[in-house]
Amino acid sequence: MKKLTTHIVAGLMGVVLLSLLTLSMPRAAAQAPAPTASFPAPTGNLADSVRYEVHDSLVYVLVSRVDTSLVGSNIFNILKDDSNGRAPVQIRQSKTVEDAMAARVQANKDRIFEGYRVRIFFKESARAESEEIQRSFAVRHPGVPAYRSYANPYFKVTVGDFRTKSEAMQLMSRIISEYPTAFVVKEAIHYPVVNKENTYYIDTVKVYKPIVKE
Repeated sequence: MKKLTTHIVAGLMGVVLLSLLTLSMPRAAAQAPAPTASFPAPTGNLADSVRYEVHDSLVYVLVSRVDTSLVGSNIFNILKDDSNGRAPVQIRQSKTVEDAMAARVQANKDRIFEGYRVRIFFKESARAESEEIQRSFAVRHPGVPAYRSYANPYFKVTVGDFRTKSEAMQLMSRIISEYPTAFVVKEAIHYPVVNKENTYYIDTVKVYKPIVKE
């Protein structure tokens, strides 16, 4: 009788455990995250077992400051070119003029000239802080280029490329609340953008993030 009672109790406990497991399975399935689409490693240097998920990320891209199709080009050579099906232009000029034009084009490939910028940071021995200032400014003002320079022992962050001082003053008036010590400086600048109303465009890039196995 004692053995029979023991078998009955053990059987009932088994039924109870089986019922509990059956009830918990749908709940666990409902709470499980949806499977994430994964992709092979973007490079062959990583282990084959490493897989990635792709995320789209928005980036700000500065527009071209000049017509890049004409950078470093000689107008005389363009006029004489008939490769595009157009009639070439015959130019008669002295060798001196031709050589002078070629030298000018070569010198202007990376041309910079005197203009104005706004200095937003100027501090001694502050490499990390200057890097953060440059990064944060680029995030807040994506259409304005930011430059970081070093003149022992000072780190400087200067923004914008302006032909006139009044243009630089307009930028300074917009950002003076963020950078109270900002001031206009005269220095060598790059070509300013031609279209001031559209200084950048937004593009999409794909970012690969490794899938972490728990």
